[in-house]
Amino acid sequence: MLLIFVDAEGEIHAAQRTGTMTWSELTWTGVHSTAHQVAIATLDGGRAVVAYRSNSSETAGRLFTSFFNPVDGSWSVPEEPVPDVRIVGSPALTRGVGARTPDEAFVELAYVLDSPTGDAGTEGTIHHARCTAMPMNRCTSWSMPEQIGDGTEYSSVAIASMP
Repeated sequence: MLLIFVDAEGEIHAAQRTGTMTWSELTWTGVHSTAHQVAIATLDGGRAVVAYRSNSSETAGRLFTSFFNPVDGSWSVPEEPVPDVRIVGSPALTRGVGARTPDEAFVELAYVLDSPTGDAGTEGTIHHARCTAMPMNRCTSWSMPEQIGDGTEYSSVAIASMP
């Protein structure tokens, strides 16, 4: 079991619980902070991924992901799946779909684009990107984000894998 939470200063922490009912020491998951809910998805092999909207001064509003390695309990260095994109609210994650097909993905990511980014008229639009390569404990290839629908002025998003 993996628990992710944000403290009063916005730092993101994690704790892991084993079958012995014992929680691990708290670990700090990255170099950024957030004032928003953190998204988490479990992946095959005990791995997990978090996504969040940074509120750190140099990266405020930008989208980041970090991957959990169950072997040593470490987190990957936070990376931007879509460089320099600012988002509204919290992103959403789920495990990838299309296993063992040419369209396989390891992680599905959805977010609402913020108004200071993108082309004029794209603010508040919903976007989806997929992690399509994960040879180590991090995503090495994200698909180009795809806008979902024609609407604008959305404020939140959720995503789930279907059987």
